[in-house]
Amino acid sequence: MMEMYFHFRTNEPILLWEWLPSDTTGYVFSCIAVALISLAYEGLRFARYRVQLNGGTQTSKSRSSKKDCWSDEAPEPNCCCKEESTEELVHKSEIRNFASLRSGAHIADSLLFFFQLYGSYTLMLVWMTYNVPIVASSAAGHILGYAIFGPLMTFEEEEKIGDCCA
Repeated sequence: MMEMYFHFRTNEPILLWEWLPSDTTGYVFSCIAVALISLAYEGLRFARYRVQLNGGTQTSKSRSSKKDCWSDEAPEPNCCCKEESTEELVHKSEIRNFASLRSGAHIADSLLFFFQLYGSYTLMLVWMTYNVPIVASSAAGHILGYAIFGPLMTFEEEEKIGDCCA
């Protein structure tokens, strides 16, 4: 049974019983592997952001053809659009949302979400080994991944793709 406190033991399974470093070299390579997995996880989050961004540009282009009813360029500023009723807009958005379930961007985003969720829980289990160098390697991988991919997203976009465990 695993002890639930932080430790520095090298001869202990990392995630599976098969992943058991037998010497210091194997332990160092395990730390590097965990850091690379964490870095790849941050890359996966960024890939999901890019899929959402590319999938959203098509709908924003179709919406940009109409004037924004709340802008100063509208016929009557700060008024509701008179072209379509609210019920028609809700009905059209429901149709658009149902049709978007079959789009390639939605399917890709769903697959990336699955791998993001699987990765986050897997890395959580790695952290629950309480092995200090392994935990530090994972944190270093996340920090390096955020340093690489973080500037390419805004804070709001990063919050949108979400993360339940990091």
